[in-house]
Amino acid sequence: MTISATAPVPASATIDSDPKQTYSNQTWVSCDGDNSQKNSYGYQRCVTYQINDKNGDPIYQNFLIEETVTVIDPGNVNSKMNTGNSSSNPTGQFEDQLALIGTSALPSNACSIVRQSFVVSGNSSAIRVNCIQYGSADVTITDVTSNPSTCSKPTYHCN
Repeated sequence: MTISATAPVPASATIDSDPKQTYSNQTWVSCDGDNSQKNSYGYQRCVTYQINDKNGDPIYQNFLIEETVTVIDPGNVNSKMNTGNSSSNPTGQFEDQLALIGTSALPSNACSIVRQSFVVSGNSSAIRVNCIQYGSADVTITDVTSNPSTCSKPTYHCN
């Protein structure tokens, strides 16, 4: 008898956690702790993703992750899109940082929209595509993996 096994193929990524930190004239520290900026205002979310197979089950292994970001509407602020981890950990998780940080209070009409795509190295299909809208108080993450072209103007735009 021959038994063979096929390694699971990464098909999607789900958000496990995305805690929000706010800053009001405080020292901002990046999610990975590598960068900081004194006297910062704004917010950041350290988003943890879980890589899953086609059935939605977690895949517990290391993968190389490639992130692509496209500006849909630059709006009136510069979002701080630090690329996430370039690889997952042994449990198939990787982290990304979404931050809107400045040296003064954010304008009440702050807005910027980007499309973010994650691909596992060696695969051609994205495991996750987000349409991300930065606002004055928080960031909205919309999963558009099934139809990435919806993350475009005029569907998503700053007023």
